[in-house]
Amino acid sequence: MTADEKKKRSSTTSSAANDTVNGIIELIQTEGLGPGDRLQSEGVLAERFGVSRGTVRESVRALAQIGVLSVSNGRRPELAPINGKNIAVLINHAVQTAQVSVLQTWDLRQTLETRSVYLACLRRTDEQIGRMNEIVDEMRLSVDDVEKLTELDIRLHLLWAEAAANPLYLLVQQSLELVMRWTGPVGYAALGEFETVREHIELHGQISDAIAKRATSAAVDKITEHFNTARNCIIDSGFE
Repeated sequence: MTADEKKKRSSTTSSAANDTVNGIIELIQTEGLGPGDRLQSEGVLAERFGVSRGTVRESVRALAQIGVLSVSNGRRPELAPINGKNIAVLINHAVQTAQVSVLQTWDLRQTLETRSVYLACLRRTDEQIGRMNEIVDEMRLSVDDVEKLTELDIRLHLLWAEAAANPLYLLVQQSLELVMRWTGPVGYAALGEFETVREHIELHGQISDAIAKRATSAAVDKITEHFNTARNCIIDSGFE
């Protein structure tokens, strides 16, 4: 096979895979499939789209990589619930390669979370308030462990977004998780004295208390104070 023939064959295979990806997406939508619903078998899909089983496998892998499908050995692919983890890889890459700055991600977070906590005051459940209180209590016991504090901090911010009852808020919050994971310990370390760290933890408690009391103004004021403090720590740590 000549080089031109190989190139033409590769282009044809790629086109078939792209068409199959689009076909599977259309199939999901026209049949009204939801998270947890399974696709037809590989053989049925291959026959439906007039392609090989290998092309179906390639298309399914592509859709799994972007979070549309979930795959496991020996089972038919199923529709995955939306999740920001795949977007998180892209955003983290953008920050690590200086296409987006850390402070720009914090600006996005502040805009997003100010609205999130406002909505959380109106829509939160008692069960969510219980989880918020448990996380804050754990944070109070972890004042000397910046890695654990960061993990708990992320869980709490995700929970505030969840309580807003708009899945897009949670999706975007999840998309910033990788950046939060490596900037968080730096920010907590920059707070310095344990007493300052405790004060910052209490801000998280005050935000959660405001959400519990459905006190929208207090929640917005406290989240603004939180981000002003955190932003200064990020700047002091040398991030731009």
